[in-house]
Amino acid sequence: MSDCTDCRLAAARVWHGHFWPCSNCCARAIARSLPFWSSRRAGKQLPEYRALLAAHKLTHEQVLDARRRDWLQCLARTDCAAQAAQSTREAYASTLAPEHKRATGL
Repeated sequence: MSDCTDCRLAAARVWHGHFWPCSNCCARAIARSLPFWSSRRAGKQLPEYRALLAAHKLTHEQVLDARRRDWLQCLARTDCAAQAAQSTREAYASTLAPEHKRATGL
């Protein structure tokens, strides 16, 4: 991890910002790019993806690592959102009369 503000924010939450001089930000941006995902679907590194790697002096492994960190952050946020939704559903269900609970399946 670098001292970059966008990297620090991306480590703490799902973050969209990228600071182009930062290699970690570049790797994260490339991991979200169309050439990266086209290469994943094709099962090989396509010329557009290799050109991005070369332009930013990054390796495929650096991009995969950035993708893994980004994905883990998204999963952590999704788990939190799912827990919050369940809590909201339980709180709502506790306000319903018994006949409404049966009707809504709560």
